[in-house]
Amino acid sequence: MPENEKEMGEPARTCRIVQDARGKGLGHVCVLPSKEDPVKVDIIWSPCGAAPARGLRSTAELINELKKQDADPETIEGTMDFVDRRLRALDTSRTRRAV
Repeated sequence: MPENEKEMGEPARTCRIVQDARGKGLGHVCVLPSKEDPVKVDIIWSPCGAAPARGLRSTAELINELKKQDADPETIEGTMDFVDRRLRALDTSRTRRAV
């Protein structure tokens, strides 16, 4: 697991600390199974500072939030790679449970 990714609580809740190229913390993103619908996932964005964590409806919304934080393209790409890996891992775990 990369240094800026941490398991928080149960293994299904892995978050990525999002930093810009200079190492400034922008926030963290978590991708976890939805509590309301086991087929869906929740993307939670928690920006640094006083703003509260909030659920996002799509990866496009996450990209927009990162751009608001002046994230460079490499940071956005790394964050989206993390989201992709988490979505695949959650999809695989759901498939295993269904069998």
